[in-house]
Amino acid sequence: IGLLAAQCATALGATKVIIADINAVRLELASKMGNFVTIDSSKVDLKEKIMEMTNGNGVARLIEATGAPPVVNTCFTLLRKGAKLVLIGLPKSAIHIEDPLTNVIFKSITLTTVHGRRIFHTWEQCEKLISEGKVSNYIQQNKSRNIIFICSKFKIILGRKDFITTYLFHVNNLL
Repeated sequence: IGLLAAQCATALGATKVIIADINAVRLELASKMGNFVTIDSSKVDLKEKIMEMTNGNGVARLIEATGAPPVVNTCFTLLRKGAKLVLIGLPKSAIHIEDPLTNVIFKSITLTTVHGRRIFHTWEQCEKLISEGKVSNYIQQNKSRNIIFICSKFKIILGRKDFITTYLFHVNNLL
């Protein structure tokens, strides 16, 4: 879902997309799927790296797709003033915002979540980007994981890796 969001951001005009992960396989896949800046946040301090890349300002738009509370908590520290944060991942436990005055109130951020969106409209928009060739329908399969993108006829296939469920969508009956 995160890689799809990154590709959609590029297709809709983002000029620099940064993808952070702790999984080298997913970072390698990201490199194959687009002109993304990748950061292995298991090896470098993510906040330090983001601030270095943005001249200390932080990012203007951030999409959090893991739902992991520690990652969600960190997101607020990576934003610049007036930034927009979209939470796609679903935290299963409490999140905590360090220094809420500095990281939320004084930044005047806009927070959007996945709840309440028009789900089929979103899928149709993504499918249109794929059909127009603006988003890759790259399919990666191996013994331990399946990754496919969205979604003709919204047929859902589920894959599992390290207790993280990845939703896989059948692409134009290619499988």
